[in-house]
Amino acid sequence: MSYKCGILIVTILALLSFTANASVDSELKGFVASIPALDKIFTSDVAINLIGQRAEQVVEHQEHLYAVVLFPVSLERPGHGLGLRYCKAALGRPLRELWIARLQQKFEYLTLAVANRLLSARALNYRFIGLETVEYSHSGHWRGASCYVALSNVQIDFPDMPSATEVDQATYDQAKEAFDQGNQKAALDLFQSLSQRSSEHFSNSIPYLIILLHDDHPDLAEALQAGYLDLANISDPDAKNEFMRYLDELGPMN
Repeated sequence: MSYKCGILIVTILALLSFTANASVDSELKGFVASIPALDKIFTSDVAINLIGQRAEQVVEHQEHLYAVVLFPVSLERPGHGLGLRYCKAALGRPLRELWIARLQQKFEYLTLAVANRLLSARALNYRFIGLETVEYSHSGHWRGASCYVALSNVQIDFPDMPSATEVDQATYDQAKEAFDQGNQKAALDLFQSLSQRSSEHFSNSIPYLIILLHDDHPDLAEALQAGYLDLANISDPDAKNEFMRYLDELGPMN
């Protein structure tokens, strides 16, 4: 598959995802508005988080943490208790965001995507004592759930902060993922950020940077290739393979 074809597919999938998210977003608003007890707590200024096919809201109200979630009936499986599971995940989101905020205070250059990647590799343990949950049906095709817990009954064990070396590795891995997904701007920014911090990761980044700069900044790509590219110093086989594929696509005249 060529790079341009891959980017087109990623764009189409993103548009389809946006359409689905817009639908569940409006359904959650209607669901909350239809239940006075929820409408009183989840006011219009409370942000809606979209995760795949479900939507959620979380808010602190009168010394309690409240969450509401909505998801398609098609996701339900007998005995799985998705409403409770999704509600707990929603209540845990502010706790995860708190750890990420602390991480970004320590490493000010860290992007949110890299911070989330670092968190996903760690165990953030939390427990809600006396959690109350109510499940609902909505419009026939949707299931909803709301839950709440007293702030004094939230128990949490934060993981240790990562080292600078771990942050650089996660940045490089996130840059590769963005590259593979066709997110050229994010990949370019992340690869470039490593030039100030990690010589090994930046050496591995150079093949990707040459590829990313080729179309819009060919002079920079040529300068990188002539002055900085040394395949012998590249320790990541993925970087070598991507560069060789790039050369094959350019053809013998290049």
